[in-house]
Order: sequence, then structure tokens, then C-alpha cells
Amino acid sequence: MRLICIGCSHGRHSQLVLPEGDTLIHTGDFSRRGDKWDAISFLEWFQSQPHRHKIFVAGNHDRVSFTDPLNFRSLVQDYAPSCHYLNDSGVTLDGLHFWGSPWTPLFNNWYWMSPRGPQMAAHWYLIPTDTHVLITHGPAYGHLDMVLEEHADGRDRHQGCHDLRATIDGRLKSLRLHAFSHLHMQFCSTEIDGDITYTNAAVVDDNYQVRGPIQVVQL
Repeated sequence: MRLICIGCSHGRHSQLVLPEGDTLIHTGDFSRRGDKWDAISFLEWFQSQPHRHKIFVAGNHDRVSFTDPLNFRSLVQDYAPSCHYLNDSGVTLDGLHFWGSPWTPLFNNWYWMSPRGPQMAAHWYLIPTDTHVLITHGPAYGHLDMVLEEHADGRDRHQGCHDLRATIDGRLKSLRLHAFSHLHMQFCSTEIDGDITYTNAAVVDDNYQVRGPIQVVQL
């Protein structure tokens, strides 16, 4: 399966030129303002893409998905009926098990955030052990999770989730791809660690300018 990975489009999805592929993945932060109209604009665009499968999660900018979840699910049904919206949930497509989650460690007053530690780990505990493709808004600690020094918490410029890293290393023995975004510094980049490909699919840089190349992963 050829997977096209994007994220953190922040309302700039119309600027993207997407490669051909089987599955289009968006790792959250599709919004600019986070309101209903932002969501509709993205959902219409996402639905219109030619990829056979389309999967997405929300991110910390996607306010309406958090503050009015029932209405947001109705919007997905109305404007993107063939797309899969994952929220601590999964879907199996062509024999691959996908799992998606919007949660990231607490930072300022954004959405879909939880304190590091047991509260955050509870979300990762839900991930099935046979997951092949993990889609989260944010990265695991140590994998394409660098931030600018002024944004670092303490002295550590790695700002990914330690509990997510522990889950991946400890339980997800079938995992082949982890796609995420959230932290823009290492946008549009991929690394391989053992059997797992890690993809920071953010399509904007720290100045919110659209960059490339779009990340493509073959599984």
C-alpha cells in the first residue's frame, strides 16, 4: 500500500499538490481558526481527493472537533462520508490495521491535550498491539520531535511524548508506520528505526509556510 502522509495544513490544504497513492492520511491541525467553517472547508477538500482510502485525526487547533464532537461527527458524515475519522479508534483497510488519536501533552490552553504521565498513558493503552499504522497528532519522544530552543520545556528540545514512546517500544510489535505532525521544526521528514518508519507529516514550517516534499511511505 502506498500511503500519502500530510498534517498541520492549517487551512492551507488547497495549496497542496498531492502524489498519487492508495491511502491519504492527515495527522491533524487541518484548521486555521478551528471553527465549523474551517472544518467544512477541509472535509470537502479531503473528500474530493482521489485516493482510495482517506483517514484523519484531529489536532490541537481543531477546536470544533473537541468542543462540539457530536456536531463534528455529523459534519464528517455530511461532507466526507467516505473518509475515516479516528479518535482513539481504528479501522482495517486492505489487511492493515490503522489506529488514530488526537492527543498531545499539555501545552498552553489548546485542545486535545492531556498532562504527561498516567492520564496521557491511558490513551496509548487503548492502542491494539496488532496495529500496523499509528496516526497521532503528536510525535513520540526522540523521533522527529525537535523544537526551537525558545519553545523547549526546560533544556530538552525533544518535546515528543515519553509515554507514547514507551508504548511503541514496549507493546506495538507489529507497528510499521507512525505518522504524526504537531511540531513543525522537522516538517516533511521521515526516519527509520528498526522495522518502524516515523514520519513527521507537517506540511508547514515554524512560520506556517507550506513546504515539501509530501511524505510517501510504501508498506
